Amino acid sequence: MRPGRPLTQRLFIAFRLPAPVVEALTIWQHDAIAHVPNLRLTTPAQLHITAVFLGSTPAGEVPAVQTVIGHAMRTARRPVFRVERYHETARVGIGYRCRMNPTRFEN
Repeated sequence: MRPGRPLTQRLFIAFRLPAPVVEALTIWQHDAIAHVPNLRLTTPAQLHITAVFLGSTPAGEVPAVQTVIGHAMRTARRPVFRVERYHETARVGIGYRCRMNPTRFEN
């Protein structure tokens, strides 16, 4: 925190990955890219699909954001994703372009 600046948190909304996907990605990371110098692997607990990045949010507003998101989560249906293509990015490292099929949801 910089002096004179309010405390903020970087917030995002994400989907957790199913355990078999996390396991497969963890094995792939170890086998395919663990040898790359200066690379920090993502821990299994951090693997997710980011749906929305909310950015830096004043700490005092976080509880209100949690309330709104919590309500939305309780009333929403789980989307079904389909991977369309793979690409590498300098900032994230590896990305997948996914589309949500709006006509398919799990209850």
